Amino acid sequence: MDCVICEAPARFKQDALFETPYWSAGLRSDEQSCLGRGVVRLNRHAGKISELTAAEWKDLRTTMRKYEDTVTRAFLPASFNWECLMNEAYTLSPPNPHVHWHVKPRYAHKVKIGDVVFEDKEFGKRATGSFQPPRSVIDEIIKMLRVQMESVRV
Repeated sequence: MDCVICEAPARFKQDALFETPYWSAGLRSDEQSCLGRGVVRLNRHAGKISELTAAEWKDLRTTMRKYEDTVTRAFLPASFNWECLMNEAYTLSPPNPHVHWHVKPRYAHKVKIGDVVFEDKEFGKRATGSFQPPRSVIDEIIKMLRVQMESVRV
């Protein structure tokens, strides 16, 4: 069965931030309405959260903390929203979901990178906006996050 996550490693590799034994974290270059928005995906295929092992749960906590600490050092968000939806998998026939998490840093202030100003216009509400900055800005965001990641200890 086809899995859009298992079969798209190049898509994730370009915007990768870090990998652990069980999880891979990367930026969502196509959607930055919440600066630092990313995806944390399970490195093996599992279709349900309930299929995660104890070791994967433990490593997920470490992965989440590393992601949050890195983004916080770089951009000072007020909070983080984490969600595991897997809805898109059900638009395929047959559906084949893959456990992954969307992370949306939330901001009470504006952040400027290059000529682009990031503003969380829905701060305090569910984030539904969409914004795709130029590739050069995405590359700068990734560079800034990787620099901060070097000093993160979890």
